[in-house]
Amino acid sequence: MKFYPLTTALTALLVLSPLSSYAQLSSENNEKLKAAFEKYPQADLNGDGVLTWSEAKRYRDQTQSTQKTQKGRKQAGYSIEPTHPDISYGPYERNQLDLWQADVSEPAPIIIYIHGGGFVAGSKEKAARITFIEQALQDGVHFASINYRYKYSSFDEPSDPQRTSLPGCFLDGARAVQFLRANAGQWNIDPERVIVFGSSAGGGISLFLGANDDVADPESEDPVLRESSRVFAVGHFSSQPTYNTGKWPEILGMPEAELRAVIRRDKQNTPEYLRLGLKSEDEVESPLGLRYRSMIDMSANIDAEDPAMFIYNGGGMRNPTTHGQVVHHVRLSMYLEDQLKAHCVPSQGLFPQVDGLGRVDPYQEFYEWCRERLATTPSS
Repeated sequence: MKFYPLTTALTALLVLSPLSSYAQLSSENNEKLKAAFEKYPQADLNGDGVLTWSEAKRYRDQTQSTQKTQKGRKQAGYSIEPTHPDISYGPYERNQLDLWQADVSEPAPIIIYIHGGGFVAGSKEKAARITFIEQALQDGVHFASINYRYKYSSFDEPSDPQRTSLPGCFLDGARAVQFLRANAGQWNIDPERVIVFGSSAGGGISLFLGANDDVADPESEDPVLRESSRVFAVGHFSSQPTYNTGKWPEILGMPEAELRAVIRRDKQNTPEYLRLGLKSEDEVESPLGLRYRSMIDMSANIDAEDPAMFIYNGGGMRNPTTHGQVVHHVRLSMYLEDQLKAHCVPSQGLFPQVDGLGRVDPYQEFYEWCRERLATTPSS
């Protein structure tokens, strides 16, 4: 199903209207939404006969997400198909993973890929670009690639169970680890040697799993949530060490005003409490709010007990001039390496442009690093 008319209408509304005005728009007071409602009556998600801007946006996002997933499946081009595709590891639509099971007689390590996409895009099918899957299976190492819920991007989305807060994205990643650990016997996985890696948003989730305290709940009625979320090693590719962006001017060596001028303003101007999954701004300083803020400040939680980490960033040292250059800047990765070294956490940084190296395959370099870690730390 093509979706261009509704997308075009909403894009125009976003460009022309501030949040305070377009949040009130509906098919009753806006001609573009009225036309969109006539063409897409199914976009009226609550069935009240009125298409609001929020409903139109949610319907557009859901449709585009479905289309991206279908396109991703079609274009994934895996060099080897998953042994077990589309396994549900939780209650939500995007709580799915693909598992490539190695042919082993004893419990074997597993490497889990977590895709990027700014927490609002991407899918597990991005694992098609990972160059070492077949080699890992030949070496007796399982491989998995996961989806996770996208984060909120508008005020109405907390009512959508398929969206979540930024900490919720992290906890989906944790649940995937816990799920695989809970089913380790079924798939012959060594629960003590679980490795996670990812780029951009996926790198952020991976760092959370390495640096944050265990989220296991021994009292939970859900057996999956009773499992540990801690991991054996972490790969962090062109990602962020913290989502406390107040720290970024110092990390990047840029005045705050200059950095703000470069960073693209969030289209929805999402307030902090919504990003954290809280009900109001007052809750940001509550015990729960402080816990969630700590969760997304991953590098602040690093300590000597954390697993070894591999860090890659192919960028250079020039000051960023675009939003994308900011969020993937090499100084963010180098800061993470410094924090790991300061806490005596084993790490390896790979920064080809900074170090004057030639072209490298970062995923292959990561896999060789994993092999070394696994060889020196056999299963207990």
